[in-house]
Amino acid sequence: MTSANTSTEKREQDPGSDERKEDLTPKPKVTTMDTIMKRWRIVFFVVMAYNWHFHYFLMAQYENPWEQAMGYYHSDWMLKLAPMTDKAKFGYKWGGFFLALLSIHFDSCIVIFALISIQVVLTSVTNFVNHDYLFALLSVLLAVYYKCKTQEQKMAWVHALRGQIVVVYAFASLWKFNKDWINGEIAKQIFLSFQEDGVNRGVPWKELYAMWPGIFVFVAASGLLLDTLLFFTLMFLPPGNKMQRACLIFHGFIAFTMSQRIGYSFPAAMISTSFLFRQMHAQDMSHAQWLQGQLSFSTSVKSSKKRRRYILPLLWLLVQWALPLRMPFVSDFNFKYTREGYRWSWTMMLHGSNSAVRAGMTFLTMRPTCNQQPFPNPHANRGPHMDIHSFPYEMLLPVRVSQVVQLFPRQLPKIADKIYDVVQQMCRAGNTTVTISYFSSVNGGAYHRLIDPTADLASIHRVHSTLSYAEKLWLSLKDKPPKGHEFILRGIGTSSLAGDIMNGGWQLVMVDRISCLAVDPIRIHSVALDIEVVETSFPLTLTACEDLELNKCIKTTLTVLNPVSIPPHRTLFIGVDKERMSNNNLSCSNSVKEDVVIRLRNLNSAMPESRPGYEKVRK
Repeated sequence: MTSANTSTEKREQDPGSDERKEDLTPKPKVTTMDTIMKRWRIVFFVVMAYNWHFHYFLMAQYENPWEQAMGYYHSDWMLKLAPMTDKAKFGYKWGGFFLALLSIHFDSCIVIFALISIQVVLTSVTNFVNHDYLFALLSVLLAVYYKCKTQEQKMAWVHALRGQIVVVYAFASLWKFNKDWINGEIAKQIFLSFQEDGVNRGVPWKELYAMWPGIFVFVAASGLLLDTLLFFTLMFLPPGNKMQRACLIFHGFIAFTMSQRIGYSFPAAMISTSFLFRQMHAQDMSHAQWLQGQLSFSTSVKSSKKRRRYILPLLWLLVQWALPLRMPFVSDFNFKYTREGYRWSWTMMLHGSNSAVRAGMTFLTMRPTCNQQPFPNPHANRGPHMDIHSFPYEMLLPVRVSQVVQLFPRQLPKIADKIYDVVQQMCRAGNTTVTISYFSSVNGGAYHRLIDPTADLASIHRVHSTLSYAEKLWLSLKDKPPKGHEFILRGIGTSSLAGDIMNGGWQLVMVDRISCLAVDPIRIHSVALDIEVVETSFPLTLTACEDLELNKCIKTTLTVLNPVSIPPHRTLFIGVDKERMSNNNLSCSNSVKEDVVIRLRNLNSAMPESRPGYEKVRK
């Protein structure tokens, strides 16, 4: 009996079988895109569960009032939602962990996970890490993707996801086109610090550097090449191109060499995004081709019928390109020093800031006054290296807050406000101000003055706090203070001599403006040193004091290119002769050029010995 006859007999025996099949509701067709996105969803949220559990709650201590000073002006209200107690933190920690795992299957959980991820990133500046910011954005896009009804809508949001990754590689490569990265200095500082802290995975970076001095130039060049290669590959080449495998090399290196510092979340998540760049369907195209099609303005009837614009994915990508691009403009191309626009711009491990050289040489100092009199540091008598007229904020700030304050100076008015609250209680019926003396070294370079020492930061905070929400949001986008209250100096890095005078054993270069130095002299405490003035537009003075009251002081004049050896003194002031500048109308706030360069060597923090006078100064 033939197969055809057999089939006919079966239909005759069960005549209702065809009708039952016709009554069945057809199942939705599972496309290649659905399969790929499902696989990526599983990998991504497993990584998110790991990241949430091991990293999100290692930093912020929301119950600490100094931590609360790290909130953004435009999202201070989010602190009310932050977990303040140990019980709340425990619930938040495990809740986020299980939400990430549940997001593998339940679409509604993705929405909730995306919301709490955004909340964590926006609650405190101490929570801002480029990796976690990226994870929050990807979570939002995934939540939208799974709310789409049609395959065409889903494909548009796949391109939004692809575009988000392209943006990361675009700016990660663009910002690396600077001298400090290309000459290997940034890579050198990163990996040598890893070895010093014991998080180098056993890689002997110091020994390798001694054997091959060009190793960090090679590492930096390789990072720049791979970032750039991945940008062009993911942006312009068709999905599934073999060049995408460079992602494995790049992030495999990061996972091995940096995981003890940054964890595995970022390299694992970036490798997993390779799913997004697989071919989703037969007509799939590169991200650049999709953008070109979406942004073309052809007026032909035929083309308009074929093409549909997806406004929301385009707006998302527009914002993601615009936010990083604002950085050079809001900072007057001085973001290396001022850090304006630095957040949300994918400047990953690009610039390291430091304000502390050694004991007695810490150049981030808060200086409150009460009725125009300096605030006496109550801890000054506890050690020879304490500044006598500073607020000892270092003892109060959590470690992470201390680091972030140096990285993002726009938070300084909030710290100043906390100091104001403390000092004002002791300054009865008086006028309290809080200024700051801040010199910072970027990538191991010279120490430049960043902040106007005449600006009352506590007052600036009060003005900022009274603005409307729309004004706060606009200032946040520009990374600026209220109009007329700028406190970050302009023209940082304008000195032509600061970069090339470290030869001859000189260890430290300090760069300032004569108008600022006249108001706020450089202070060094109980450190022996050699000092030489390399450049100045006005004669400098050196004042050495032996007591806390500054009564036993000896003053001398420093001349250009005449090095002087100084034994340790309780407080050493490097300043300007104010009497000779009495007729000078220079303003520190309005200065736009650095005109003082000083270099130091033979630094030795030591206990100051009692001396009859300043005659021990050796020339």
